[in-house]
Amino acid sequence: MTAAPVPGPRLRRLGEELVESGLRQVGTEASWAMLVEEIDHALRPPVHERRIFSGGTVLDPTSDPGTWASGTQLDIIRQPLGRQPLPAARRFADGLSSWVLRRTDGTTEWLVFDRPAGSERDLVVLASVLGATVVQRHPSGSVRVVGHFGVLRWEGLRWHHEPPVTSWVDSVIDYRADNERKVLAAMLEFSVHDLTTRRSGARPLARQ
Repeated sequence: MTAAPVPGPRLRRLGEELVESGLRQVGTEASWAMLVEEIDHALRPPVHERRIFSGGTVLDPTSDPGTWASGTQLDIIRQPLGRQPLPAARRFADGLSSWVLRRTDGTTEWLVFDRPAGSERDLVVLASVLGATVVQRHPSGSVRVVGHFGVLRWEGLRWHHEPPVTSWVDSVIDYRADNERKVLAAMLEFSVHDLTTRRSGARPLARQ
């Protein structure tokens, strides 16, 4: 599968690299171009007084906003950006407790949480509940892209694709009662999204 056209040779190359790394292209060409643009920004953020700031963007959420607070267990304040330019708004979105929400129809909002929600596990929950793709540059410098496809992590020289945990559950067991599947899914989520990102502990291997 090839990437849809993205303006500019650098963004076009990045789009092709993302597809090769496991990021499936879905939606419109406009949504794909917006996603590639945000990932490029996370990889090459502006430097201000020798400092590189963290950041985070939520792209094209599809679920009912009325379900966001209960689904994420966060108090969420939404505020339109109004006349504020996107580059200026990005400076205040830390990818932890404040985010920029972008849609392909041009509407842009602030999302402000009552507490930081920037771990990989948090990002998986956000992407799932909001039905969105999440792009984050963590204060540590790591870049993550999270959505229906799982997690893409930039490891400095290449991307690493982590499929959704549900696919791990299906691959390691043939059948279990619902409560057993929930326990196994919780264990896998902890291993994949907590231990692995800290480079500690053992990691389960999917059955071939």
